[in-house]
Parts: sequence; C-alpha cells; structure tokens
Amino acid sequence: MQLGKYDRMASHNDAVVHTRRDNIRDDIAKRLRNVCSHLSDAEFKKLVEAMTDQKLKGERSRTV
Repeated sequence: MQLGKYDRMASHNDAVVHTRRDNIRDDIAKRLRNVCSHLSDAEFKKLVEAMTDQKLKGERSRTV
C-alpha cells in the first residue's frame, strides 16, 4: 500500500511530535533527576510524563 500525499504529511507530523515529546521528556528528566532522587523510578517516570504532557498542552494552546 502506498501512502497518499496527506498520509505522508500526517506521518511526518506524527514523527515531529514524537521527537518533540522525547526531547521535552529527556530535558525534564535531566533537570529533575537529582532533585527528585527520593522518588522511585516508577514515580519519577509518572511525574516526568505528566510534566511532559503539560508542556506539550501549553505549547499547543499557544499555537492555536
């Protein structure tokens, strides 16, 4: 199956969003690792994911 013009654009946009999410998550984790050393790995991951979601939500609301 060959992707159409709009399917390729959507696929590219998904990749950009995924890469942006990874970059934000990595940055937040790097900044918080020492400060939140008392958290378990699962708690830390949950915190970082929540903060990543908030950051992306804030970015989307500013671009609309």
